[in-house]
This record gives sequence, structure tokens and C-alpha cells, in this order.
Amino acid sequence: MSSNLYSIETGLGGLPKVTVTAPDGGREEVYLHGATVTSWVPAGEAEQHYVSKTSFFEADKPIRGGVPVCFPQFGARGGLSMMHGFVRQMGWMFAGAEAQENGGATAHLVKMTNEETRALWPFDFSLCLDVTLGGRQLELALSVTNPGRQPFLFGGALHTYFAASEIGDVAVEGLQGCAYTDQTSGDTPRVQDEALVRFDGLVNRVYAGAPQRAVIVEGRRRVVVSKTGFPDVVVWNAGAEKGAALEDLEPEGYRKYVCVEAAKVNQTLLQPGETWRGARGISLE
Repeated sequence: MSSNLYSIETGLGGLPKVTVTAPDGGREEVYLHGATVTSWVPAGEAEQHYVSKTSFFEADKPIRGGVPVCFPQFGARGGLSMMHGFVRQMGWMFAGAEAQENGGATAHLVKMTNEETRALWPFDFSLCLDVTLGGRQLELALSVTNPGRQPFLFGGALHTYFAASEIGDVAVEGLQGCAYTDQTSGDTPRVQDEALVRFDGLVNRVYAGAPQRAVIVEGRRRVVVSKTGFPDVVVWNAGAEKGAALEDLEPEGYRKYVCVEAAKVNQTLLQPGETWRGARGISLE
């Protein structure tokens, strides 16, 4: 299926993917498996996302890279045994795309309760992911609706992998003075004293109540990441030792990405009929 704005094709592993080409020439690629954005190339720019060359593209496994959607929990912080929940390794529905007046485009993806989800989690839910590209900006807006009769607890994240030339040259600024827990040292509470977060090994930090804006810096490249609705920021890189143990991360792959995630780490209650919304903005300076 195709239009002037998008095409639906068979991607890696036989999984369907949607490629959206905006009127201004920018392009994004979204796999319906997990509604995972695997590519964003702004007009005249290079690829901005990282996807591992050895990632699984299989129906029962998440894609390693891009922007997986984590729901209904972040990590293991919930009642499910599946890390980061289940929707990142399930099929979503493509609900169309439209051009924007500014030369950009928005794609819509939906995931709703079905027998497969009820077997894992007994609640009714509806997720909508709107992905908007245009110019030097990308926005991913996630809404979570409770259409059922019972409240449910949920958390999650937009688990964003940014491409890097060399992780040793990457830093994240904008988090100085923020409290965080470091999962590499037993979630010990700390404060970010340094102006820059740097990567010389495994980094796995949760900045609770973090500022709305941070900047990824690598040489002259500056990527502004912002969030609304999501209270937390997670900064992660596997480092050499853990990276080598990840079956779906290519050799030395840890050197080629940094994760700066918009997250809702702790679960909160969503009442029947309520909708929660959160968004992640990305802008190239």
C-alpha cells in the first residue's frame, strides 16, 4: 500500500514497516512491530537514530534501537516479568498519515486491548502514537487511555536511541544539579555535580523530575531533546562489558549510540475514562 506521503512495505524479518516522506524531503521509518521508529533522516541531514545491525526483527522480540515504546511498565518496575512491558514486541495498527502546513508530516499508530494482551495483563487500554517530522525536528506523542471499568497502574518510556560516531566523544548537558539514581550501583541516590554526563563505561541513570530540556553534544553536533508529560529522563549506554553480553547488540555497538529517554519510571493510577499524554521532542541545532 502506498500514497504520495507514505508506503507500507515488508521490512527486515518479514515485518511490515511504514516509510513516511514529508513534503520537505524528510523521511521516517516506523515498524508496526512495537510502533518502533527505526529511522529519522531530516531533509539534507544524516540518520539520527541507531539500530543494531544484529537486532532481532522477530515477532516475539523487541527491536534493539530506534524508539521502542515501553508500556505498561518501565524496566522491571511493575508486575510483569517482561522487561519494559509487552507492546514493544507486538503488532500495532497504522492509522494513516497526513501532511502538515509547515512541510512536515504526521503518522498515526494505534495499539488496543486484544486477546494477546489480556493473556499478559487483564486491563483494557488504548495507545496512540503520533510521529511528526518536519524541518530539523521530530516529535513523538504518546497517549494512554483507559476505556475499561477498572483503574490500572502504568509506567513507560519512549526509549530513544540516538546515533553516535563515538560514544567517548558524546556528552549530555542540562542535567547538572539534578538528583538521580544509578542502577549500576544499587540505585544509590546521587546528585549530578558535573555540567556534562560522559560515558566511560556502563551508564544507567534515572533522573526523576528532570528538566524538560537536555542537549546531546558530539563535536559540533547538538541535539536538543525535550519532554512534556513524562516526568523523568533516563540516560543509558551499555558500555563494553554489558554490551558484549547483549546478543542483539552488534560487536562494539555500544560505541555507536546513546539513549536519552523520556520516561515515566514509577507507575501511577489511570482511572476509567481518563487519558494520559506525554511527548518527546527532538531538534537539531
